Amino acid sequence: MFDVPLEKIYPYAVFFLDTLGGSSYLMRRDLRVRILARYYCVLVIDQANRNKRNNLGLNIIPQRDRLMRDIKNANLAGKEKYLKTLREIRSRY
Repeated sequence: MFDVPLEKIYPYAVFFLDTLGGSSYLMRRDLRVRILARYYCVLVIDQANRNKRNNLGLNIIPQRDRLMRDIKNANLAGKEKYLKTLREIRSRY
């Protein structure tokens, strides 16, 4: 799915989704950038779960649900594609 090895991007995904510093950084960004960054972080954590490499045990269910609400309410091109992918992730948990 990603060209970058999971070991390299996993810590960044955890940082943005699960730390005050990461959340704070994203809150200072445009809404669309914030949503897309969180979307790809959720994809990374899902990939880590499927590969049994979610070493920190981050639970993406609350993040995924909040992200789905944000995407539904945002003016975002291709929002149905993003929501479809998140629904597929939801079906795995």
